[in-house]
Amino acid sequence: MAVDHAPGCVLYPVHWLRHSVAAVNLLLTEADEGPPDRLSAAALLNSLEYHADLEAWATVTLLDVARYASLLGNGRFDEMCSCGAATG
Repeated sequence: MAVDHAPGCVLYPVHWLRHSVAAVNLLLTEADEGPPDRLSAAALLNSLEYHADLEAWATVTLLDVARYASLLGNGRFDEMCSCGAATG
């Protein structure tokens, strides 16, 4: 079930997308900026793959991608939540 996080929360879709894209970048460039968040990177790529296979792929939004990817975390992103929405 999708959770609506507050705009300042780390898991708010736009912030989570930025985090995940940065994680993918770290994995690809092997930059020395700390350990990449492999779970977020994988969830982002899996969500993009899922949406690319949809018949209506051209109308998918970044919000759709972020919400679906956060569901793929199966609660493993909950500790990142800074607004309390993940804990009810």
